[in-house]
Amino acid sequence: MKILFLHGWQSSPGGLKPSFLKDHGHEVLNPHLPDDDFEAALRIAQAEYNQHQPDVVVGSSRGGAVAMNIDSGETPLVLLCPAWRSWGTATTVKANTTILHSEADETVPIADSRELLRNSGLPESALIVVGTEHRLADEESLEAMLKAVENSGQSTGGDVLIRPEAPEDCDSIRDILIAAFANHPYSHQTEHLIVEGLRADDSLTVSLVAEVDGNVVGQIAFSPVKIGGRDHGWLALGPVAVLPPFQRRGIGQALVNEGLKTIRDLGAQGCVLVGDPAFYNRFGFRHDPALRMEGVPPEVLLCFPMFDEMPKGTVTHHPAFSIGE
Repeated sequence: MKILFLHGWQSSPGGLKPSFLKDHGHEVLNPHLPDDDFEAALRIAQAEYNQHQPDVVVGSSRGGAVAMNIDSGETPLVLLCPAWRSWGTATTVKANTTILHSEADETVPIADSRELLRNSGLPESALIVVGTEHRLADEESLEAMLKAVENSGQSTGGDVLIRPEAPEDCDSIRDILIAAFANHPYSHQTEHLIVEGLRADDSLTVSLVAEVDGNVVGQIAFSPVKIGGRDHGWLALGPVAVLPPFQRRGIGQALVNEGLKTIRDLGAQGCVLVGDPAFYNRFGFRHDPALRMEGVPPEVLLCFPMFDEMPKGTVTHHPAFSIGE
């Protein structure tokens, strides 16, 4: 897991907490944030986020305030005694946020974190009470931080179930795709027709849905592609969609993660998509000049080889992708 760790005031990179995460096998980005210039700290943190697209952002004390004030999209936050009252303008956090705080904290009172939960409409379960002081440097706190980080990919602001689609889901999936792409500038608003065409031709290799409180709110599809006119065992990811009221909660990220795991278990050799590099780089997708697609800018044609072979040539989707165009 790739972690952006934002340290606190009068701290420095390489401290106990980021080192603990690194020692447990994670890649930790830990930039130096100046103490005397909060705006500069924000610029540095934002640049690190934009460049590396981490799986989770961890912010400690003042670093928690930095984490709250940068644009981190759907990426989960883990905040350690966040000093949001003292720095920045953000007074709420997104749904996929976990806060760790000590009842005995004399630097940032735990009441601040409880107020932050109320401001954000988060349940009390989003606050983990642990530790004996502000630094959260004891073994129990470090273990709680590690667990929160490793569980953060599943933190979506509610109980989310990712499962294969069932026949009774088809109408919900159609509604999701129509609503999610209604105002998308690069969409022909045919995504629901694509999925239905793939399903009718038995070419919907994998279709997973996200369910919240018994309601289907998201879907992801995978289907075969040819590269250079041949079947190399690669699949296309797409479309993926989440109902607008449930967006920016990490549900899309959870669908992609589970989808990639599913197709790998099925023996897929790789995956290709057309999408935003800023979002998909975090999952391991990248541009490779070995692949091209007619009419598609090279920078948004992304691939994820799952084994050693990297095929070359023009990528062609199932004919369902041309329905309605």
